[in-house]
Amino acid sequence: MDINQSTAVGNVDAIESLLGQAAVGDPNQNPGVNDIKNHVLLVHGDLGTGERVENFQESRSIEKTSCLRFQFVVFVMGLFHLQMACIDAIWRILLKPKNSQIDPDCLLERVGVLHPKQTVKISKNPKFRQMHNIVLQDGIASRLDVWRVVAAKQNTAHSSLKAFAESKPSWSTILAMSKQLPKEYVASGNFSARRRKPDEERDKVHENALLKNRYYLLYEELIYGMNNGDIGRVENCFIPWIFIFKATGKNKYASHMTRFLLDLNYVFPESLRKAIRMNWLGNPSGKPGKYRGNDWIMELNNFYTKACYGGRYSNRSVKRILEESPLIEVYRKLLTKFEEMFYISGRTILHAPTLIKNMILKLLGKIDENQPHVFEKGRDVEYSAPDSVKEGVMLMSKFFDDVAAGEAFEGGDDGNEMDDLDTDDLVNCVSE
Repeated sequence: MDINQSTAVGNVDAIESLLGQAAVGDPNQNPGVNDIKNHVLLVHGDLGTGERVENFQESRSIEKTSCLRFQFVVFVMGLFHLQMACIDAIWRILLKPKNSQIDPDCLLERVGVLHPKQTVKISKNPKFRQMHNIVLQDGIASRLDVWRVVAAKQNTAHSSLKAFAESKPSWSTILAMSKQLPKEYVASGNFSARRRKPDEERDKVHENALLKNRYYLLYEELIYGMNNGDIGRVENCFIPWIFIFKATGKNKYASHMTRFLLDLNYVFPESLRKAIRMNWLGNPSGKPGKYRGNDWIMELNNFYTKACYGGRYSNRSVKRILEESPLIEVYRKLLTKFEEMFYISGRTILHAPTLIKNMILKLLGKIDENQPHVFEKGRDVEYSAPDSVKEGVMLMSKFFDDVAAGEAFEGGDDGNEMDDLDTDDLVNCVSE
C-alpha cells in the first residue's frame, strides 16, 4: 500500500485497503463482500496510531451505519512501544536531570563502567536498546550486591558471594532470603515514612538505591511477562506504570492506558476481552520465551521491507519497494540457506550473546565502593530520586477530582525520547 499512515485519513485508507483485499465489509455499500456483521477488527500500533483511529471514528460518528462509522475497529495498544515508553520514563527519572549525574553512586557512574565511551550519548539521547541493556545489567549487579549484603548479615563469614556459595546453603535458606530481599531492599509502602525523618537520620544514598531497584524490577516484570506470553502478568504491571508515566510527564500514555484498562475490564464483552488478550502478543519463532508485541512484528517487517531490501540509489523507489515486498520472506530464507551452506549461521545479522560476566564483576566493584545497600545515617546526595509511583498517585487523584468538578485538563506530553528504531532495537532487542 502506497499510503501515508501519519494522518487520520491515511489510517482510514489503510484499513479500507486491507478490508478490500480480504473482501470484507458492508454488502450494502460494496456488493459481493463478506458481511463484517458483529465482528471486530483489532488494530495494533503505537499511541499515535491509536489517536488517529479515535479521531477518524469521532469524525464519522454521524454516519448512518456502524460500518461507515468504523465501529468495528478496536485499537489495541502495542506492547513494544509501551516497553519503549517504560525505558524512556526510567531515563527521565535517573539520568536526564543534570544533578542526577553528579553523585558517586549515580546511574551515570555505572554507565561509565558498562559503556565508558558512550556516557555523553547515553546521558543526553540514548538509543532504546542501550538503555534496555543498562537497566538489565545494572539490575543484575544491584541484586547480586543485595544478596551479598544479606548473606553477610546472616553470617559474617560470608564476606563475599563466593564464600556464601561455597558454604552450600540449603534451598530453604535461599528461599527465605529471596523473600527478605524485596521487603528490605526495594522501595515499598513504608518508603515515604523514611523520607519524612530528619536528614541526619536518613541515608539518601540508600534511598536512591531502593527506588532504583523498584524501577528496574517493575520493568523486568513487564518484559518477563511479555517474553513468556503471560498477558495477565503484563496487565498487572499497567497500574504502577500509569502512575510513573503521569509523574514523568507522559500524560497521553497514562490517560490511554487508564481508559484501555477500564474498557478491557468493564466495558468490552467477555468474548472481545478474550480475543484482545489472546492476540496481544505473537511468537513468530514458536520458541519458548520468544513472544513479542504485534507492533514489534510490524516494525520488524517494515524495517526489512524499507531498510534491508528496499534497494539503494536509483533502485530505491516506492514502486520497487511495493513490487518486492511480497518477496521479503523469500530473501530472508535465501540468506539463511547461504549462512547454513557456508557454516556462518547466525553471524550475518544477529549479534553473538553478550558476555557480561566481566562487566558485571567490574560493576560490582564500583557498587562496593559506595555500599548503597548498607544503611549509614547522615549520607547525603545532590539528587534524591523521586518516588514517581507516589507522585503519580497524587496527580491522578487530582486529575479525577478535576474531572468530577468539570475542570480537567489532560496536559501536554513530551512523547518518547527513543522513538527512532534501528537494527539493534528490532532484530537484537531481546530480554536477556
